[in-house]
Amino acid sequence: MPATAPRALFTLADLALAAAANSHGTLAFSLSSNITFLRSSGPGDTLYAEARERYAGRSTGYYQIDITNQKGELVATFESSVFRKGDALPFAVPL
Repeated sequence: MPATAPRALFTLADLALAAAANSHGTLAFSLSSNITFLRSSGPGDTLYAEARERYAGRSTGYYQIDITNQKGELVATFESSVFRKGDALPFAVPL
């Protein structure tokens, strides 16, 4: 059974980061990111990404994203720091 491509897991985590970091309404850019792969996943697995904001400063932020499977097992963990430019997002953020 082929495993989920590592780049697909990174992309899932990066999308969760983008949603969380930009939820303040200002444009945020990743300064650094790191992913640790803990177990494999493959066909038939449903993957979930949950982002947690661990620090929110005036211009920087720090996030941790867990990727789990349908059994709640931790597949990968992702950490990233972001810089907030202060520019408003080019689209409306629903409340």
